Amino acid sequence: MKIYQVPFLSRTLPLAIFCYLFAAVSLNAAAPVINSSFTDSVVVDQAYTYTITAANSPTKYGSPSLPDGLTRDGDEISGSPSQAGTFDVTLYAENADGHDLKTLVLTVTGAAITSSLNETATVGEPYSYQITANTGPTSFSETGLEDFPGLSFDSGSGLINGTPTEAHSGDIIIGASVSTTTTTTTATALLTLTVDPAPVANAVPTITSALVVTTTKGISFSYVITATNQPFSFGAAGTMPAGLIRSGDTISGTPTETGQFGLVISATNGFGTGSATLDLTVEEPATVSIDSPADGTSFTQGDLIALKITAADVDGFVSQVEVFHDQTSLGFAQWVGDDQYRFTIDTATAGIATGTLDLIARATDNRGNVIDTLLNVDLLPLAYSVVFIDPTTDPFTLESNSFEVGTHTFEVEVFGIDPTTLASIVWYLDDVELFSSSIVSDSLIYSQSITLKQNAVVKVVATNNTGVEVETSVTVALSLTNPLSSDEGFVYYVYQRFFGAIATDAQLNAALAVLDGTLGSRVDYLESLLDSNLFDDTRTAMIIYRTMIGEWPNAAELESARAALFAGPTGSSSQTEDGNIDLGGTQTFERFFTVGDSVTVGA
Repeated sequence: MKIYQVPFLSRTLPLAIFCYLFAAVSLNAAAPVINSSFTDSVVVDQAYTYTITAANSPTKYGSPSLPDGLTRDGDEISGSPSQAGTFDVTLYAENADGHDLKTLVLTVTGAAITSSLNETATVGEPYSYQITANTGPTSFSETGLEDFPGLSFDSGSGLINGTPTEAHSGDIIIGASVSTTTTTTTATALLTLTVDPAPVANAVPTITSALVVTTTKGISFSYVITATNQPFSFGAAGTMPAGLIRSGDTISGTPTETGQFGLVISATNGFGTGSATLDLTVEEPATVSIDSPADGTSFTQGDLIALKITAADVDGFVSQVEVFHDQTSLGFAQWVGDDQYRFTIDTATAGIATGTLDLIARATDNRGNVIDTLLNVDLLPLAYSVVFIDPTTDPFTLESNSFEVGTHTFEVEVFGIDPTTLASIVWYLDDVELFSSSIVSDSLIYSQSITLKQNAVVKVVATNNTGVEVETSVTVALSLTNPLSSDEGFVYYVYQRFFGAIATDAQLNAALAVLDGTLGSRVDYLESLLDSNLFDDTRTAMIIYRTMIGEWPNAAELESARAALFAGPTGSSSQTEDGNIDLGGTQTFERFFTVGDSVTVGA
């Protein structure tokens, strides 16, 4: 076999194969082409997801201009947009051979009601309306449905349904809400609902209001004639009870007579008149009176006001009697039999101010009618008091033969109070509590013996069983009995004055042996007792004057006493006293001088 070489083919075949392979590779390599939707919409605050899709296997995606609330992860845009509007969102896809850019027009709409906002219903016919919204709501609301009787609302489902009973046209605010863990989105709108009258049947009206009615004389009354088939006029024939009149479809007023009345009531429309007989009974009202106490009776704060009340109803019964003060209820009276009721007001605890009280007894009968009766009583302020009956003067001078010590039995009387309501009697000396008297139930007079060592104020506080206090006081001035006319009293006075002690029997007898009631004997006794070196003429004169006259002398009286006792003018003298005073202690020295004397104090 021979092999022939073809030079041209041997050179061109490899090139053809290369070109074929190159062309195949070039045909399979291309940039991405985005092919997902370029328009989309979502409701504000609602969850949203969008996927970028593209041909030629993109390896990278982008979206640099997202509305607030949206984010991108790979080829997916998701989140909840927080702002309504139209947004141009740039979409980007890339591979090794290139990239592609497209624009997504994203419309973010606000929450909105999507159900009809103009509705019509008819009286007497079933009606239903479902609230819908673009938010996928989970709860609903309404305002204004109360103007459409017969219709009801379910806030969970958003359903309004029922059978309207009255013709009416108006607006209802409806709402639909959906909540997340962080936000609540609510759509609201105005629903206009028109309820048309029921179609007029080809028939005369039929009376539908009650035909047996009872009311009470003196009580306001109102009765409305109602009928089917839309009457346009009404009537009432017969003898109307005095005090009542008809106007349109209403009989009203306050009846002033009792009895049974038959009235032919009627209703008319375009097809004729329908009528019926109304049996109207007017009964006697209940009666109520406060029989005791009498009008104008006076009470004192803390008293009990016992009300005796009569309440009756001849053609029914009294269901309750309530007592008021100035329209404020104090409580219900207790039924005690027949037509009698009782109620007690404790003025100590009822919180009622003094003055004229308007007390009302209000009786309610079995039909709910009420009738009042008024009682006026006077509530006076608490008037009890406590007064000293011994002593009867203020200030009171308490005299004693003992030096600056006095005992007296003080006595008070309490006025204007029942003895059994007195809680305590407390005695004070200069506002320091001393004693508490034992309370007795048959007397308002209390006494207490008190010993005073100085001038003081004796006070008594009386308290009743409701805690109200009254008090009285007397100022007591302690004084020695004046004048000391006996030698015995003179000796006691001297010992108390100068030694702070009571003279013993031996000391008294020794003094009385030298005293004869004369001024001279007393001067001699004092000089011998007190040592004339320590006792000057001025002091002696003052003591003698005080003893005989009962008062301390003034300057002129002292000069006269000195002259009479010692037949000489005033002179100088020295007064000294020895003793020890503990560190931090005090001691009082008492000296007497004449106006103009020169006084020197030394230690």
